[in-house]
Amino acid sequence: MNWRIVFFGTPSFSVPTLEALVRSGDQVVAVVTQPDRGRGRGRKVLPSPVKEAALREGIAVLQPETLKDPAFERVLRDLHPDLFVVVAFGKILPGSLLRIPARGAVNVHASLLPRHRGASPITWAILRGERVTGVTTMLMDEGMDTGPILLQREVAIEEGETAETLHEKLAPAGAALLLETLEGMKSGRLTPLDQDSSQDTYDPPLTKEDGRIDWNDEAQAIDRKVRALYPWPGAFTNWEGRLFKICRGRIGRGEGRGNPGTVIWVGRDFIEVETGKESYRIEEIQLEGKRRMGVREFLCGHPISVGTVLGRYGPRFLESFVLRLGGEIGLEVRPKKRIFIGLLVVTCLILFFFIFLLWYVPMVGLRNIHPTLPSLFTFVLGGFVFVLGAGGLLLVFTVVRGRDLLFSYKLRGIVAKVLFPLMILMGRLFGVSKEKVQQSFIELNNHLVRSHNAHRTRPSRLMVLLPHCIQDFDCQIKITGNIKNCKGCGKCEIKELIELSDRYQVKMAVATGGTLARRIIVENKPQGIVAVACEHDLTTGIQDAYPIPVIGILNDRPNGPCIYTRVDIEKVKRAILDFLDSRQAGGFRPSPENPS
Repeated sequence: MNWRIVFFGTPSFSVPTLEALVRSGDQVVAVVTQPDRGRGRGRKVLPSPVKEAALREGIAVLQPETLKDPAFERVLRDLHPDLFVVVAFGKILPGSLLRIPARGAVNVHASLLPRHRGASPITWAILRGERVTGVTTMLMDEGMDTGPILLQREVAIEEGETAETLHEKLAPAGAALLLETLEGMKSGRLTPLDQDSSQDTYDPPLTKEDGRIDWNDEAQAIDRKVRALYPWPGAFTNWEGRLFKICRGRIGRGEGRGNPGTVIWVGRDFIEVETGKESYRIEEIQLEGKRRMGVREFLCGHPISVGTVLGRYGPRFLESFVLRLGGEIGLEVRPKKRIFIGLLVVTCLILFFFIFLLWYVPMVGLRNIHPTLPSLFTFVLGGFVFVLGAGGLLLVFTVVRGRDLLFSYKLRGIVAKVLFPLMILMGRLFGVSKEKVQQSFIELNNHLVRSHNAHRTRPSRLMVLLPHCIQDFDCQIKITGNIKNCKGCGKCEIKELIELSDRYQVKMAVATGGTLARRIIVENKPQGIVAVACEHDLTTGIQDAYPIPVIGILNDRPNGPCIYTRVDIEKVKRAILDFLDSRQAGGFRPSPENPS
């Protein structure tokens, strides 16, 4: 029996499975892959490896920008597929697509589920020091790699295994396992087994910053990072202000002397560096903007001597400078707030220097045009400097004192909208990641909002911004706008928020997306907002909502994509109480709209 199959895949890992399907005798009626993207240093737009393979086989290729396009769904239905086969496609298939094929959708995953759900399972298996991994075929549901398991095959992780070599072993293993799975499905011999969720682990997507080497780690952990992260994002460190990737190396025999990152020996073909425990020998390097090369070739043009410290004069050193500066000014404030204070001071100083140049350089020319122009220009520029300086200083003193001073609440918005984007830029220059700067901003904002709540009227209208996943996938009643739409079935925690709304007699609107949130702000004019989102969405939302006070809560993203976040409902309730409960906030004045 031959089945009509639609194949979903994008990277080279998917290609062996597609080629195996073509040879198996089943009919691959279409291939769905990601749109062509810019790749490489020149960002040249190139087709995905799966698209190239499909075109070689003469198979129709579909590249939708979004899987929720009704036209795309109609095309798939018109193909009358028996089965979807999905291998590293790169997007989550919605339920409306999963219900199209007569026999469902089978996914080939590069791990032994339920371990390593999510992105980059090959990399994370090496990072976590595991000795065995494998491939799994499963029936897909709407969750992230949560469907019933069909078959599994173990693959050993050898000593010195890299993500590249393990990829080459798992890709053909996955192809062979899929053919075995299809044979079992056709004969009726396979019985799907539910996954044991108590054993699950989630792998978040990798970022470039994940590749930074911390020489305080043990040599074994550094060795795993080098092997797991090549070729992307690559394990890297800094030397004399330049970054270089470590492409290959091994654990050395050196003994630690309490100076991690210090070069303790330079051999003919290696550079040995002290780590938190033992040492690590670097054997192949790729200097920033250069090709990969062995250490012998690298040392010919870049001599490194014993005693050189790697990672010292780069971003980590500057980040510690920012923390120390923030600590000196902010005294006992927490590290995240110290990052904000330090960057705020540095940003203000640099900005004032450039404003001085902007004032000093054109003075002669302005005087030649008209005698009053220099005075007018000085007055305008001075006013701008005063507002920014006063806002920055009041903000720092507010953090130190723990409550608003004078007009700091009013000036906070100016600082957030003008200085914060510059602070992120300064953070990059000083080696402080964007996420850390955003987290410091969110923590500081929450601190100031809570201190301001003690002196403001209890709000009668609140808005709570929650991710869609706060509700169970099976819930047919999705809250949009009015929290009372919920029927209180008990499958999720929305019922608890309704109880708070009733207890404090406050009108509570709920948004499950940015568009709906903006509409609620315009129509309901909430007096306070509790938002659960990622760093980027919270920081932009806090700035956009100003002067409405926002308490931001970072969502838990164990597997990366925001659609599968976890919400700590207790944190949401505490944030709502920060607005409503006079015993927590230090006393409210009665609201004219809500005298209770």
